[in-house]
Amino acid sequence: MIKLTVSDFDGTLARRDKTIGEYTRETIRAYREAGGIFTIATGRMFEGIRSQLEKTGLSDPALPIVSYQGAKICTADGKISIREAPLPLGLGSEIVRFCEERDIFCQSYADESVVVSRYHPSLDFYCRVNVVPFRETGNLASFLKTRTVYKVLTWSEPERIDETENLLRREFGAACKVCRSSRHFVECFAFDAGKENALSALCDYFGVSVEETMAFGDQYNDLEMIRRAGIGVAVSNAEEALKRAADRIAPDCDSEGVARVIAEYMNQGGNR
Repeated sequence: MIKLTVSDFDGTLARRDKTIGEYTRETIRAYREAGGIFTIATGRMFEGIRSQLEKTGLSDPALPIVSYQGAKICTADGKISIREAPLPLGLGSEIVRFCEERDIFCQSYADESVVVSRYHPSLDFYCRVNVVPFRETGNLASFLKTRTVYKVLTWSEPERIDETENLLRREFGAACKVCRSSRHFVECFAFDAGKENALSALCDYFGVSVEETMAFGDQYNDLEMIRRAGIGVAVSNAEEALKRAADRIAPDCDSEGVARVIAEYMNQGGNR
């Protein structure tokens, strides 16, 4: 019996062009009307995913949204904060300083804006897709030193992504989670964050057991959530590690695989 379904957004629920298909919207609407709880767990900042869900018609003001790789969970209207798990104070600043000394571009977040030391071309795509602004601080490490930091995101060319991930794991792996989330991104966030911990927090909030959940993902940052859920599903465009860990494989994101699996479980009575 699937009472709670949680999906990653980019590359999983959303198609590669970042749109949501009508079949997906209709299926989620039917699942919710039948009593199922459906929400999103994403690495995106809260405002970025909230506005995207509103635009696609999937938003519910009272429904919790998981953002910043599980470091922040609050209702879509922002009125109820369910959980926050920022990096330890000052750690974000240390990560930024380490990266910038090695010419690794990084960004963080403040007041629902992207904050950087200075402009980088990757910001054009990132801010356009997330529909959020960015702000140059001149010295991001200093700016973050006494602020709440949910995560630090680094950008590298694909041929350097292994090097970036390994550097960050060696330097900060004992202090925080280091996880690749795309062919360009490696992210650092608190051990208490992570989508798997967010899934557990949502279970507590809704009074649902983990066995009654289903989770969908495509990237390494979805892996532990897939493992923890009652039914873990990887879309067919997912990284191979997710496919190996998943209980089943869904059609790819462009084929609206998330909705097709949900519809299958509904037809079997799996959400009742």
